[in-house]
Amino acid sequence: MRTAYAQRTQRRRGVDIADLYQPLADQIRLEKLKQLPAYRQLIDDTITALTSLGFIST
Repeated sequence: MRTAYAQRTQRRRGVDIADLYQPLADQIRLEKLKQLPAYRQLIDDTITALTSLGFIST
């Protein structure tokens, strides 16, 4: 599997998502994100979804 994967071109191989987001994560603080309405909505929606699926309780 690794041998076959290694033969793929860079474009087909894709990019590791961690390589994209880690530099951003190092710079952004959650306190700043919490000030953004879209981020607060994401958190609220995530909590609602996890609660309705039974993963967490509020």
